[in-house]
Amino acid sequence: MGLNTEKIQRCIETLEPMFSLHIFDEVTSTNDVLKEYLSKDKSQNVIIISELQTEGRGRFNRTWLSPSGGLYFSFGFPSSLSVEKLPCLGLVASNAIIYSLNALSIPVKAKWPNDILLYEKKIGGILSEMIVDKQTFIIIGIGLNLNFSMANLPTSLSDSATTIIEELGQVIEIEEVLCRFLSAFTSRLKELHKTQSLSPILEEWRKYSSTLGRDVLVDDGGSQITGTAIDINEFGSLIVNLPTNHQMIFQTGDVKHLKHLSN
Repeated sequence: MGLNTEKIQRCIETLEPMFSLHIFDEVTSTNDVLKEYLSKDKSQNVIIISELQTEGRGRFNRTWLSPSGGLYFSFGFPSSLSVEKLPCLGLVASNAIIYSLNALSIPVKAKWPNDILLYEKKIGGILSEMIVDKQTFIIIGIGLNLNFSMANLPTSLSDSATTIIEELGQVIEIEEVLCRFLSAFTSRLKELHKTQSLSPILEEWRKYSSTLGRDVLVDDGGSQITGTAIDINEFGSLIVNLPTNHQMIFQTGDVKHLKHLSN
């Protein structure tokens, strides 16, 4: 049926800051299209939305399958935040997604660092990128599995991924999810710029987290470490308590939730 462009535009017009909106039927990747716009003009905030992606990607350039019925969008904006605060913008996005879906009675949670889970299976992911030119420009790409069945995804993903319609049997209005998210994100971003305090963001993420308090396996690209995820620090990094009672801090990495650690 296509996205309701008029409804999305009305929503965009209520945001502060304002965004330039571009909606497509199909793109390779919304992040890539956004970068094309930014290569010509970095003076405005931009949102790119597409009904499907043919080359969607997540962290570490992994493929993000994006059939029709999901929500796929990227938005970019200049930021004057200090460098140490920038990694937490992914947490801001995660909080805004979870807040918005919880308001629609969808019990999603956050998995560190950038996944959205429904009943411990992945339904969404966040890809944050940064362009440094004369100023710092932030790009955040989001994909959410909403109104398509798992028949549209490889069977190899059935144990780790799911969709909202698959789990709850209900169709979610894509435009409403998008508008709720943008309102929640921009209000949090405005407050962050005003207070320069990450504490509310970190506390909200802790409340939504499915990772904290869990036994985990963390793959940081060089080694695999098992332990208990106990907290995130002021930079959004994951603090893991090892079986030796020493602690390790991970700025990035892949996390697998474990049922328990062997004694």
